[in-house]
Amino acid sequence: MDTATIGTGILVVGMHRNGTSATTGAIQACGVALGGPLLSQDQNNEKGYLELQEIMRIHDECFQSFSRKFLDLTALPDLWEESEGAEKARTAIRKLVQDQFTGVNLWAAKDPRLCRLLPLWRRALPDVSLRVVLPIRNPLEVASSLFIREKMSLNHSLLLWIQHVLDAEKYSRGLGRSRVLYADLIKDAPSAMTRLENELQITWPGEKVERDANLASWIEPRLKHHSLSTDMLKENLGLAPLIEKALDLYRLLERGDSLKETATFDLYRQELLDLMQNHCAYLIQHEFDWMLAELAAQKEYYAKREMAFQETIEAFSKHVFELKETRSWKITAPLRRLGDAIRHQPAPKDDRKNK
Repeated sequence: MDTATIGTGILVVGMHRNGTSATTGAIQACGVALGGPLLSQDQNNEKGYLELQEIMRIHDECFQSFSRKFLDLTALPDLWEESEGAEKARTAIRKLVQDQFTGVNLWAAKDPRLCRLLPLWRRALPDVSLRVVLPIRNPLEVASSLFIREKMSLNHSLLLWIQHVLDAEKYSRGLGRSRVLYADLIKDAPSAMTRLENELQITWPGEKVERDANLASWIEPRLKHHSLSTDMLKENLGLAPLIEKALDLYRLLERGDSLKETATFDLYRQELLDLMQNHCAYLIQHEFDWMLAELAAQKEYYAKREMAFQETIEAFSKHVFELKETRSWKITAPLRRLGDAIRHQPAPKDDRKNK
């Protein structure tokens, strides 16, 4: 693969619902190429996900080769980077980058799956200059968003958030990197992007006036929908250690120089493992109770659907009965009998077949 004509790539590596789309859109507003086609917008993301469809396909196929799913908490297999599935993904990544970004000075790619699969990109593109942006959002807001969109439990959401943040930090070590707080981006996007430009040691294309206008058009505070309610926290007091651990990690990341403290992140990783072991029984029971509640809600939903369907059938049957009692229905009865007789009359024989 000839990488001489491929410019610097910015990889946006962040947890699902962590502000990755807002961050990537801000990077695009600064004149950076994203390629295409991109995933389109929907009711959960009004301005679009800004992810290359092909990247998501490559990553999902890689997960499938390990019998894993994107939002699994299950660890990837030992030596997964040496597997046939990983090698296939690296080949596809090299081809994608070459096809999309040859001759492009500054490009970006985003997919939440990068948190766990970033090593694929580092090995696939050893001669390409890569930078990493880590979008960071309050984990309780992420949990609220995942609850509304995915019906995911607070337990599962927080564990995923911690896992993805720690993986993103670990796998991006040694690369030029910076974190972007979602709150900062919403509050003052131009300042956040200037700070990102300096920390990544890159230069945004074009004029600042144009960039700031693009950012003002892209970043809309009204699109920040979710925050975790006090009631939801009260219902999950048993998860207090997990909630506190997630918030501790978030507070660490709020500090501008936090990414230099790799030893601290390693400590958090070990503490997470200890937390999961010490609270394993509670976490499993909590997840089980959540699933039962979801099944009960679905049962109630389909029971209501069945009742509504039955009411529709009864209304239709009543309408048919009333129709048959009308004078016009009775007068046209001979015509219907004649029609039935014609439809049930045997087909004429073809004597030519017997000759």
